[in-house]
Amino acid sequence: MINSFESPFKKLTANVEALMSNNDKSTIDDNFSTQEFIFLQKFIIDAFEVKEQKEHAQQALLSITAQLAHDIRSPLAAINTALSDVTSIPENKRIMIKNAAKRINEIANNLLLESKNNFFDSQDHHPDKNNSAELIFVMLDNIVAEKRYEYSKTKVNINLNSSDHSYNCFSSINLSSFKRVISNLINNSIEAINSDGCINISLFCNTTHVEIIIEDDGCGIPPEILPKVTEQGFSFNKKNGAGLGLSYTKQYLEEIDGSMVISSDGKAGTKITINLIRATPPAWFCETLTIKSTSIVVLDDDPSIHEAWNEKFANISDVKIAHFSSASDFSHSIDACKTTLYLIDYELLADEKNGLDIIEEMQLNDRAILVTSSFEDLKLRTRCKNIGVKMIPKSYVPYIQIIQIPTNECNKFVFIDDDEMMRTTWCFAAEEAGIRLSTYPSFEDFTNTMDNYSKNTIIYIDSDLGNNIKGELCAKTLFDKGFTEIHLTSGHPPEHFDDMPWIKTIVGKEPPFLFT
Repeated sequence: MINSFESPFKKLTANVEALMSNNDKSTIDDNFSTQEFIFLQKFIIDAFEVKEQKEHAQQALLSITAQLAHDIRSPLAAINTALSDVTSIPENKRIMIKNAAKRINEIANNLLLESKNNFFDSQDHHPDKNNSAELIFVMLDNIVAEKRYEYSKTKVNINLNSSDHSYNCFSSINLSSFKRVISNLINNSIEAINSDGCINISLFCNTTHVEIIIEDDGCGIPPEILPKVTEQGFSFNKKNGAGLGLSYTKQYLEEIDGSMVISSDGKAGTKITINLIRATPPAWFCETLTIKSTSIVVLDDDPSIHEAWNEKFANISDVKIAHFSSASDFSHSIDACKTTLYLIDYELLADEKNGLDIIEEMQLNDRAILVTSSFEDLKLRTRCKNIGVKMIPKSYVPYIQIIQIPTNECNKFVFIDDDEMMRTTWCFAAEEAGIRLSTYPSFEDFTNTMDNYSKNTIIYIDSDLGNNIKGELCAKTLFDKGFTEIHLTSGHPPEHFDDMPWIKTIVGKEPPFLFT
């Protein structure tokens, strides 16, 4: 039986090599679809679990495992080589394929290592303990994008939602292991849905913990079975299940001091809640974009990221953005102004050098930020840390907070409110009135830059700043620091509040510029 096993990757290797011998690389889109790469990943993940199904087939499965691990290497190498030389694939799809290939390679490494060490000699399986602080929302966003492609022919909708304060939360995990956990849980939900259905993935966080909820409207789990689903070897409602997914998840989460709670009414739907310990953002991460200049330069070969930055800066007053798609054009834009901010892509396919090479060569370390989908690369993180360059993951761009530091004191107003829609409304009103306005989503964000403001700056602060933070108490702190023009905004009438001599006026939520 072992000798007759034929790896499906041999045929794939031949196809890839044939493609690579073709000088016309523009045909890659026709030869390789995202579905084929997702198939690679799904196949090897299934093989990883199949090898553990039955004790009496241990040696046979280990032999197949070793053969698979070796056979995977050739098509993976060819895929990565082909992708590095192709500009016709949109970056978001190219990055997703690279991430899928990276995951396959990591799993293949585990397969090969375990086959050499006779994995089944030990009943204990310890997850990789090489943990690092990872941006949870972006990790979930990547997995969801991958699953949407994988199950694009089904009628299952996969949604990802995050609270406003959760986009920038980190937790210390092993990225490969945790991606496997989330991938398996989503697969379980999909298998529980017969035809049409929905999977909602939600992310929340507070100062100490991160919470992930995966909820489906599938068949549910009967009450008598629910306590057994995390036992190793137990499988429910799966034709070829090895009973390893939930068992592995439970064990892995315990290894990192996390937890998992599974609930189901037994008839319709299952809810899985994962709790993780929140970690401090790493040194490479640019959490907030502070604008000290009205000049911003963007270098990126992906048109969509230029559009994203235009949209992000649309409500920031007096900001001029210059866009470049190649390093040669970009090099002519470097000026002597030390406050110009440069937002530079790492992977520039049409150029010999990457974005970090360009930053170092042009000595932009202190005024450039690397904006990249390759932020998971540990070597890249280390290099950025060593030369003092921050990174922004591309999928984090729509959610990054932008704070504009004032350049002069003329007609300067500040508005502090955690409601993004309200901040946008005030920005529009200020622009129409010719007023210079800076907005902040939290009191903490303002205090980080308040030394740049004179004590007579006109400050409007919302009474309810979320997370039980009261604007009137924050206003007292500002007053004690010497600020004198402090106004409270609220939906409540002034008589709702006690006497607060440090506050000049209590006004409604409408921008005061509408009435001046």
